[in-house]
Amino acid sequence: MILICSKRAYFVGSDLSRCLRASKMSPTQHVCRATRADYQMRMVASRNVVVNRFRLGRQVLTMSKSTNRTMSNTKLPGGSAIKEDTKKGASSSISSFFKQALAWYSHILDTHPIATKCLTSGFIAGSGDFLCQYLVFRNTKGVSGISKPEKDAKFEPNMLRTGRFTFLGFAFVAPAVHLWYGRLVMHFPGNSPAQVLKRLVLDQCFFAPLFVPAFMVNLMALEGRPLAEMPGKLKSDYFDTMITNWCLWVPAQLVNFRFIPLKFQVLFGNGIGFIWNTYFSWKTQDANVEILAIEETVTESRM
Repeated sequence: MILICSKRAYFVGSDLSRCLRASKMSPTQHVCRATRADYQMRMVASRNVVVNRFRLGRQVLTMSKSTNRTMSNTKLPGGSAIKEDTKKGASSSISSFFKQALAWYSHILDTHPIATKCLTSGFIAGSGDFLCQYLVFRNTKGVSGISKPEKDAKFEPNMLRTGRFTFLGFAFVAPAVHLWYGRLVMHFPGNSPAQVLKRLVLDQCFFAPLFVPAFMVNLMALEGRPLAEMPGKLKSDYFDTMITNWCLWVPAQLVNFRFIPLKFQVLFGNGIGFIWNTYFSWKTQDANVEILAIEETVTESRM
């Protein structure tokens, strides 16, 4: 290998000292190429060391920050971070539970549609009557004029009455609504506004005016009332009941027919029906409450 230093040429091996001596002997004091290359390599190496040290320090700093963040999440005063993680886990578990429950209910709806709807409707109808009895017990004065119960009074629900509503929800409401919704979709399929409006008009102008008195008659028959009392009860309660029915069920059925799939429409109706059954239970039983109020007034006057 021949390196040129100024105007002289020397044979240079691996030892760079000869190149250094050659550079000193040159008139212009130029450093040979080998010396300059070695210097550049050393500068690059030193710069790489600095860069590597900087990168290593940055990695250590990042790791320390992540470690501190993890430690702060687990060791905050009062355990607030642990509580937040617990809340997130609880909310996720609750949401997963409801998703699994909905998937299970959808499956049994596909396998046993009528039985599932009957059981669901019966349970919700009975629950609505039970709630109605409790509300009447807690605020009897607001319903019929009877004084509020004492603090020591114990709530004793009429389970026979709740059983009647449960039976009607199971044996009458669910089968009738299931068949009716199926017929509506058969004759007016689709979710277009026109089809939904047709189903809604038929449901509230044809089905509801017949369904409400039929439910009232069946309930009075289960209570053992004589046939002579039924027309008077229907005449006194029918109009108010239908007004309340339209106020509640027209917007509810609009949402039901427009957005809810067919197999879940009875379930959605049962959810709205919980409110309706609570009102209906009070409306069909208020005559008995009025009788109790009259008897209590007579007893107090005699005393």
